[in-house]
Amino acid sequence: MFVARPVYNVFVVDRFETVAANQVDEASLAKASGEFGKLPLTGPRVIGARQPTDAARQSEVVVQAMTGGPDLANLPDLYVPYSTVRAEAAQRARPLAELTKRQPGDAARLKGFLVDNGKTEDAVGFLPMKARNVDMTVIVDKKTGDVVGIIPVYPW
Repeated sequence: MFVARPVYNVFVVDRFETVAANQVDEASLAKASGEFGKLPLTGPRVIGARQPTDAARQSEVVVQAMTGGPDLANLPDLYVPYSTVRAEAAQRARPLAELTKRQPGDAARLKGFLVDNGKTEDAVGFLPMKARNVDMTVIVDKKTGDVVGIIPVYPW
């Protein structure tokens, strides 16, 4: 179970992806610097991933992903602190009303989440989170991009 533990919730383009320890590309981990050179032991950290700036590496990542290899979320050498992508997450967040319309059976859960966190529907947005077993929803503050919480509501 230790090798399958979730280690990161990675913001990638317009969604979050949960990455387990055994899903991290080892070659990329060996190239990663600083805080991303070792996997966390205390639960998943919220981070971001950026497309490489080098054209050859960009092509490599695309080809790997298309052929079943590691995708952007699984490559620690492309990880960045969440603080560098939070504005982008805020911009990409969709209105909570859209999620409520999509998942009317979860409307009470969503309202309860807002009350519990002292937020209004207008102050937050949502982003999908692709996870191994059950996809969930990440609620973010629309002004700051800060993650308010993750709730077990199907986002698609």
